[in-house]
Amino acid sequence: PCVVRLDRLPSSEGITASALALLYEVLHEALRGSFKARGLMVLLDEAHRVFQFRPVREHVVSRMCAELRKYRVRVWLVTQSLARLPHQVLANIAHLFAFRPLLEDAEWLARRLRLSSEYLGGADPVNVLLSLGVGECFAQHGAGRGVRVRVEVPSWLVERWESWSPEPYRPELALESPYLEARRLIREMEERRLREARRRIAELAEKLVDEQGLTAKERDFLREVARRPELAAKLYAFASGWVGWDEELEGYGLIKSVGGLSYGLTLKARRVLRLLVRDARRELEELAQALK
Repeated sequence: PCVVRLDRLPSSEGITASALALLYEVLHEALRGSFKARGLMVLLDEAHRVFQFRPVREHVVSRMCAELRKYRVRVWLVTQSLARLPHQVLANIAHLFAFRPLLEDAEWLARRLRLSSEYLGGADPVNVLLSLGVGECFAQHGAGRGVRVRVEVPSWLVERWESWSPEPYRPELALESPYLEARRLIREMEERRLREARRRIAELAEKLVDEQGLTAKERDFLREVARRPELAAKLYAFASGWVGWDEELEGYGLIKSVGGLSYGLTLKARRVLRLLVRDARRELEELAQALK
């Protein structure tokens, strides 16, 4: 078996794109007839995340799953919320194993499994689903009614689990991984963008020192921003509500208590921030996001 971890990719969209790329590669190899094994199983954990962005992806993955079945490739979608899977995908599911659901999904799941009080001997379907124990689930095959089953793990499988250990780490495979290379390139792009944002804020602060009508304290603060652009980004994050009280901001006299545990910007902070935002809002936002 092979486990591909995508959780270290830099964004949710990157994880989704990588999962789709892996699924597409399996389909491509199946169409070429390159599989030497008698069968293959692809398991997508947290499957609802694959469908959380563009609706067009729903059709793509649904079609892939339907095509892969022709080539004896089994696709398992694992999710904590079946209700969040799109209708097109649910319509192509041949076998459904529903374990204890979330409270908000229980009523929907009862309808999907075609459960009724009469079928369950007078018990409420939602209560039955929420009371499923460890190893218990409702199994539904095709359009049939869900049947309550309990998984009994055979002793030989337990022994195999206990004796199993992962293969030793092979660094040469990691070095060849295109996903690690893509992650490195993305990280370098982000670092270049942040460096450019710091440079732009520092240059603007130096220019604003000579602005007419500023107090001496406001000029001193702008000089400090020219030396440390992150200070302006931290002030922007506070003004945007992304961060709360900060000892450094209070030390510079940029925030003050406005009653109880609430803090607000001082007049000096508002005046300087207004000047910086006027010409460098995008750079301040990018740098502030990185500090969150």
